[in-house]
Amino acid sequence: MDQEWSTEDCGTTFNWVDLVAPKVLGNVFVHLKEGFVVQIDAATTRFQTHDRLTINATPEQVRKRYPGLRAYILSEGTSQAEGMEPLVYWVDQQKGVAFAFAYSPKEKLRYLYPIIVFKPGAGICPEPEALGRSDKRELPPYSLDAPSKHRSGKP
Repeated sequence: MDQEWSTEDCGTTFNWVDLVAPKVLGNVFVHLKEGFVVQIDAATTRFQTHDRLTINATPEQVRKRYPGLRAYILSEGTSQAEGMEPLVYWVDQQKGVAFAFAYSPKEKLRYLYPIIVFKPGAGICPEPEALGRSDKRELPPYSLDAPSKHRSGKP
């Protein structure tokens, strides 16, 4: 564990920085509520999906392997690591998997960062802190932009 913090909605979060992952350093966030793991965010090449999808994958690669995903903006927070744009989440709530896309200003495109697994049917704890329930925005499926005119939705 490299960091720990708590929020009312997401419980306790532990951040582990992967210093030896192949190709790129990354983070793993583990969210616990009432002593149970409720979500894991893998933003390191060390971890991948069953079909070998990992961070830095293209949106096209994710869309091809995961039909039926819904798109959301869950946080307005930004960081240098995420291209100073909010993450766009593609979510399959029934299967408990989500893909968050960061923005690369240099390449002018979005890329996968991180892969999220959570309890099927539950909500997602985004990083940074989540918007209020009424401020979360659902976007058209597989969207990568965050137009402010799209509102509501429950990821």
